[in-house]
Amino acid sequence: MNSKIGVLLALTLIPSIASADVTAHTFPDGHAEINVTGRITERDDCNLARAIVNTPWGTDVVINSKGGSTGGSLMMARIIGWSRRTAVVPAGAVAYSAAANILIGARSRRIEGDIGFHAPYLDHEVQGDPEQIRQGIANQIEAFQMMLMDAGLSQNMIAQISQTGPDSVISPPKEELNRAHGIVGDPTWIIEYVKWCSK
Repeated sequence: MNSKIGVLLALTLIPSIASADVTAHTFPDGHAEINVTGRITERDDCNLARAIVNTPWGTDVVINSKGGSTGGSLMMARIIGWSRRTAVVPAGAVAYSAAANILIGARSRRIEGDIGFHAPYLDHEVQGDPEQIRQGIANQIEAFQMMLMDAGLSQNMIAQISQTGPDSVISPPKEELNRAHGIVGDPTWIIEYVKWCSK
């Protein structure tokens, strides 16, 4: 893994109260799916990586979440892209905020529900040196924009998303989403990532 990914691992600005549910299910007919629901935290990247490693190749990742931690979602976007799994937002489900970040990382997507992006923001008061806080926010926004660019969104769409929120979301047109190729990488990196998570 490169140093940019190491920076992503270290960044998270939104606190977590409870971890999202990242669960794998196998159905009676034999097919499996991984579900990502609830509030995404900075620890859910490891949960997603473990679920991917422990399910058969081709298992879809089904997303229904209003968001959460930007830092956790940026790494989850890379993991789903490396895995080459399909991200699914079923009818009636949502992928907003951090959950939309995960979705855009996927190399293949089926979107029937609602999606919406906005720029990273702090949802709590942070104590500390104001300059360090400003730098942390700037680093988070840079990592967010880098992930969107790596996933193949246009510069124009990235600029629009970066100016949106936190009280609203923007849904890219289908043509824009279809052009976005997701995060490219080696699936074996996920195995190494699970080892890193176990340390």
